[in-house]
Order: sequence, then structure tokens, then C-alpha cells
Amino acid sequence: MRRGGVAVEAAAWWLICVVVWQATITAAAWAEVIAAAVLAVPCAVAACAARRVVGGRWRPPPHLPQWIAHTAVAVLRDGAGAFALVLRGRRPVGRFSEFPLAATGSEAQRAGCEAAATVLLSATPGSLVVFSDPESARLRLHTLPIPESGVQRAIRGRDR
Repeated sequence: MRRGGVAVEAAAWWLICVVVWQATITAAAWAEVIAAAVLAVPCAVAACAARRVVGGRWRPPPHLPQWIAHTAVAVLRDGAGAFALVLRGRRPVGRFSEFPLAATGSEAQRAGCEAAATVLLSATPGSLVVFSDPESARLRLHTLPIPESGVQRAIRGRDR
């Protein structure tokens, strides 16, 4: 990978680390922003080195920005759906289902799609990826008994 590519990759990992840090704190403060920015640097370097060691090649899916937007909405919607299940007083029974992914493109594109889908689908309260099968381009999801989220439809390709 060229130097520019390494810098872009490290910057992307740094941004991801900062966003995750900020999303998990309980009180927003400048000290937290500074701590996140500083401590994300060694994490980004380690992430780049780890990817090189395992020989991983991932290319983000082209629809990733739309998937992220759908995820933000799904977090709120699935959270409300999960809360409604609790208010009903019954213990909800989840279900397992197969989730197909696009099986086209290069190996790096398929791996990027699988990685992004795994993170985004697991970020919502309504679903959790419990298994990935790259050979058949499928994920195994555990979902709550609530309607399918927009992020699930977007990743499947119904919203394109």
C-alpha cells in the first residue's frame, strides 16, 4: 500500500475510534474529546498493523453512507420496539434467520460488505450477527420479534 493509502487508512481508523469513544461516554466534555483524539492515535496505528499482519483486504461498500443513515434511524426505532416488548410484560422470544449479502465483486469488496453489515446490523437493538459464512455470502442474525429495520432492507438492497 502506498504512503497516501496508509495515511488514509490510519485516519479512517482514528476517526472510527474517536466516534466510538464519544458514543460511549456518559457526559460530553472537551476533556473527553481530547482524550479520544490522543488515545485513538495508537489504536489507529495498531489497527493498520494488525490488518497488514493478517493480510486483510477490505473495500467499503459503495452504499455505506446510506447504510449508516439507516442504522441511526434503526437504533431509535428498534429501541422503541424493544421497549414496547418489555412494557407488554411478556418475555420476547427472538428468532434466528439467514441474511444474504451481495456475492458479487472482488474478494476485498465482499469482505468490506460483510464487515460493514456485521457492525451495522449488530449496532441496532433489534438484531445481532452471531455467525458469518463468507463462502455462501450469508450472515446469521438473531432478531427480536419486531418489524425488519431499514438498515436490514438497505443492506439487502431493497432500498436502492
